[in-house]
Amino acid sequence: MLLEKDSGIKIGDDHMRLVKAELAILSLLALSLFLAPCSGVKVSGAVFEDDVLPGQETGHEIVVSLEKDAFPLNINAEVYGYSMNENGSNIQIGPKEDTGPYSAREYLTVTPNEFEIQPGESKKFLVVADIPADVGSGGMYALVILKTLNPVEGNKNVRILTAIQIPVLLRVSGSEIVESGVIRDLGAIKNGEDVTV
Repeated sequence: MLLEKDSGIKIGDDHMRLVKAELAILSLLALSLFLAPCSGVKVSGAVFEDDVLPGQETGHEIVVSLEKDAFPLNINAEVYGYSMNENGSNIQIGPKEDTGPYSAREYLTVTPNEFEIQPGESKKFLVVADIPADVGSGGMYALVILKTLNPVEGNKNVRILTAIQIPVLLRVSGSEIVESGVIRDLGAIKNGEDVTV
C-alpha cells in the first residue's frame, strides 16, 4: 500500500516502518544520554525485614556504592508509609495520609539522612526501628526512599531524579500473621468486547 502525502511523495509501508524504527532507536540513544549520570549506583540491604519484640530497638544497614566511572551524587533518605496498588506497585504515603494501624513510619529513623558520595566510594545508612512497648501485634510496614538530589557543586550535567525504594517489613514476634487477598473481578477482553469467563 502506498500513502500519498501533500508533497506528492509516495511512501511505502516498508519505508514507513524503517523510519519509525530509526526514530525509536534515536529516541533510546537520546534517553541513554540522560540516564548515564545516574547509572553506577548499587545498593545492598535493599529490604529491611525483621521479627521484633515490643520495646525493642533494632537496626538495618543500607550500603550505597558508586562505580568509579559514575558521577558524584548527593543522596538523601526519607521514611514514608507503605502500601501497594492493585498492580503490585509500591505506593509511598506521606505523614498526613499515613495514619493506618500497620504503619512503621513513625518508629523509624535514618542516619545520616543526607550525604555526598564520590565515584568509587561506598556510604552507609543505618535505619533504626524503635518499637514501643504497647505496639500490639501483627505486621508493620514502611518505605525508606533514597533520592538523588542536585548534582554535586561544579557538575553541570543534566540529572534525572533517581529514587530507590527500600521496603521495611516488621513482624511483632508471637503474632499470628494472616495473609489473605480478595479477587474483586475476573474477566477478559477480546477485540474490545467483554468475554464471560
